[in-house]
Amino acid sequence: MASALAKPGRPAGKAVQKQQRDARKTIKKLKAEVRRKDRVLAETTSLLVLSKKLEALYGVDPDSEDS
Repeated sequence: MASALAKPGRPAGKAVQKQQRDARKTIKKLKAEVRRKDRVLAETTSLLVLSKKLEALYGVDPDSEDS
């Protein structure tokens, strides 16, 4: 990196720009993954709450195989 600072020019600047672009892409992917996982967690939580309410109302475990 010291050689890049000693010789100002396009190649070093392009390398920095590529690193920044790659970092932005990585951040974008990670944010999308967090949003997806957040939605999945919200859905799972709501299903669990509904399951508990059903069990409280009817006294039946909705996951049991007995009919």
